[in-house]
Amino acid sequence: MEELPPKHYKHSSLIVNKMKKFKVELIETKQYCFDVLCENEMEAKRQAYEKFKQAEKREMKHYFCTSMETDVSTVYDVTNTDDPFNP
Repeated sequence: MEELPPKHYKHSSLIVNKMKKFKVELIETKQYCFDVLCENEMEAKRQAYEKFKQAEKREMKHYFCTSMETDVSTVYDVTNTDDPFNP
């Protein structure tokens, strides 16, 4: 059998050199901004939440999205485990 260079995949015999299995968790954070006119902060929070629920029901909340970030939370090495793996 021929020697394969590192990180090379040979389909016929399904040999993988120096590759490991990983699971990566991603966290997506979205920020929304609603304008409300109120007498105090507590009432402002309540009204903003109500506006958010209404926008969500109408599938319009994307209009109020001011930013979106995706961060890597945790990386798990599952190489020597029986964890189901679907690359």
